[in-house]
Amino acid sequence: PVISLPIKYIQRDGTNSYVMLDVNGKAVKRIVKLGQSYNGITEITEGLKDGEVVISNGQVGLMDGDKISVVK
Repeated sequence: PVISLPIKYIQRDGTNSYVMLDVNGKAVKRIVKLGQSYNGITEITEGLKDGEVVISNGQVGLMDGDKISVVK
């Protein structure tokens, strides 16, 4: 299966692209490799597994290990 995300969920630091994940209430920085992009959606070719929870709102400024709360 192909994992794709809106480009706005993907951040950069220098030469790496990464996303922030919710792992047991903590933000975890995960380096990802990108594939093709189309219409604002980008393929993730390495770094994510099906079922992992990507932080989609408020991820800018989060640091690896920060405690987070999920608001529905």
